[in-house]
Amino acid sequence: MRAIERQVVAAVRDGADTIRMQLYPPGLGQIIIRLTMDGSKLKLTTSANSRDAADNLRSIEGDLRDALSVGGLELTGFDVSEDGEGGDKN
Repeated sequence: MRAIERQVVAAVRDGADTIRMQLYPPGLGQIIIRLTMDGSKLKLTTSANSRDAADNLRSIEGDLRDALSVGGLELTGFDVSEDGEGGDKN
């Protein structure tokens, strides 16, 4: 899942607002991450095609928070949903 951390940091740097990734193995499906910036505060809204992918996303929240803080960003929200619906199912 380090690739996701790198993609988020790169997207913030590049000013992107959406990341789409196909996970491996293919059975994990695709994830979509929407980024909302407010100054140095970042909120991520993610949707995953499978429960395993959603669980994996939830498990990296702390690492992602740490990776962003190194760059001076504060992760203020991290919502994860399954089936690409875009809501929070924590």
